[in-house]
Amino acid sequence: VGVEPRTDAPKVTILVATKRPGGMDCLLFSLAKQTSKNYELIVIDELWERGAALRSLADSLGVPLTALSVSKPKTSEQAFGLQNAMNTGLAAARAPYIAITNDYTWLPENFVQTVVDFYEGEDEEHLPTRDERFSSLLSFPIVKYDAPENHVVREALSDRRKVSAFREDMRETPERGVWTLSDPLGPLDTRYVKFKPHWFWDGQAV
Repeated sequence: VGVEPRTDAPKVTILVATKRPGGMDCLLFSLAKQTSKNYELIVIDELWERGAALRSLADSLGVPLTALSVSKPKTSEQAFGLQNAMNTGLAAARAPYIAITNDYTWLPENFVQTVVDFYEGEDEEHLPTRDERFSSLLSFPIVKYDAPENHVVREALSDRRKVSAFREDMRETPERGVWTLSDPLGPLDTRYVKFKPHWFWDGQAV
């Protein structure tokens, strides 16, 4: 059942659930570069030890981090449940449109505006009809990159206090750096291809 958004709500809620050290610098720096500021960020982070550092970085970049929390109390013995974390974040969301993304992600500068345009745009030549848009989920292609080995601080990958696992914060898209393209295609939504987030390097999988 849908809930009417508050009158002061932004257009887009960006929701991230994470339990991995690092990976939040790239997300925050990319959000700071958005062409549209009509969004809020909600982070469900099991690494409560880095909460102050995460909020400090968001504040310094002007990223509206409206909720930062661990998951609601668990009902099983599992260490981390993604659905449980997402439900916690969804309960705090205020916007009519919700975009779920990942840590270790660089979002293009038009991310927020593209989400709004998909649901509110008039360009039905290139978009599904308005009714179709509201009855389906929007997904986007992914481009994957590998980080150069000397860019990674290995100790940070197990340090629950770390917002970044890199020697320097990720401040620019990997296309402009020394990252290696590992998957140039990724999943493809043929009906709407202008939005291309870069989901790069899962640090704990290496």
